[in-house]
Amino acid sequence: EINRLVDAGEVYFNIATEMMFYGGYDEVLIENQYKKALDRFGHNSLKLSYVYNNMGIFYILVKENVEEALAYFQKAKLLGLSDFTYMTINLNICMCDLLLDNEPQLLSQDYYNFMNSYERVVARKNTTAYENQYRDLLEAIIMERHGKSITELCKKHLSKSKDFFSPIWKDIL
Repeated sequence: EINRLVDAGEVYFNIATEMMFYGGYDEVLIENQYKKALDRFGHNSLKLSYVYNNMGIFYILVKENVEEALAYFQKAKLLGLSDFTYMTINLNICMCDLLLDNEPQLLSQDYYNFMNSYERVVARKNTTAYENQYRDLLEAIIMERHGKSITELCKKHLSKSKDFFSPIWKDIL
């Protein structure tokens, strides 16, 4: 019975995520799919963290409510997670700090949390290219906020073969 609930939660989560990123769907429908996923996952912390993280993204992209997004990211962070997931959620929290123009001390602490997670991830034997992309994206946004040029950083990433992050770097440039 529990496995069927978790399987159903994954289906709801995947449907909501696809609808959010591909667009053209009613926001109430997307939010309801995420809420159904939360309900089905119960206390499965790893699964809950993904839903909370994506609900945070949903609140930024669709509802344009950064405060609510931040609350979901903070909920996700309270769960027992992998270092990579902590790094991703800390990145999202830093982005909210920047969007909300939060106090520099808060951004500094959240940035420290991100870098701490990042260092643990890159110390592993099985790292991917994503870790450095996340770090560089955050650095670029912080540099831009401080009035520094990020053109070279963007061009460095765009000169590499096309990857998942290319549209983001192109958009920043």
